[in-house]
Amino acid sequence: MKRICLAVAALAVAAGLNGCMSIRAQPYAATPESASVLKDAGVATVDVGTFDASPASLAKPVSMPGPVTLRSPFGDSYASYLGEALRQELEQAGKYAKGSDTVVTGTLTKNEVHANLFSRGKGQLEARFVVTRAGQVVYDQVKSVDHSWNSAPIGAIAIESAGANYPRMVQKLIASLFSDPAFVAALK
Repeated sequence: MKRICLAVAALAVAAGLNGCMSIRAQPYAATPESASVLKDAGVATVDVGTFDASPASLAKPVSMPGPVTLRSPFGDSYASYLGEALRQELEQAGKYAKGSDTVVTGTLTKNEVHANLFSRGKGQLEARFVVTRAGQVVYDQVKSVDHSWNSAPIGAIAIESAGANYPRMVQKLIASLFSDPAFVAALK
């Protein structure tokens, strides 16, 4: 009987929702660990170029359970989110310089967030990063990460948790990039 009451309550709430709801992923915040990696490596200053998505639909809001989408706080584009995150990390390390002849660009190739897994949420990110110096490609690699977090069987809590964990996935992806000796060498 309790399950029936809960199901009826959930349907009533869902019926009260008009259209598609959306929440924003939390804004990105640079990490001191990433800044120290770049400072210690002695890399030159870098500009951040265009970040796009392939297919283009990956840059758009992520579908969540029910009529909910998770939106990027950077122009509703997850490709822009990734580019902005990289810019913030470089800026915190004192290595960002608009107009530098060394430029990092990227393509978001996987952007998945699953918040409907009862007690665990999970996500996957993958991106191709390209570094050019004076127009010549000096680095071209794909980086990917899996991330999981404690969640809840209650939809609103699971969705909010996914929004809070998106920046952590991006931090892991950028940490993976910064820990690549070939990437660091390309910035010198």
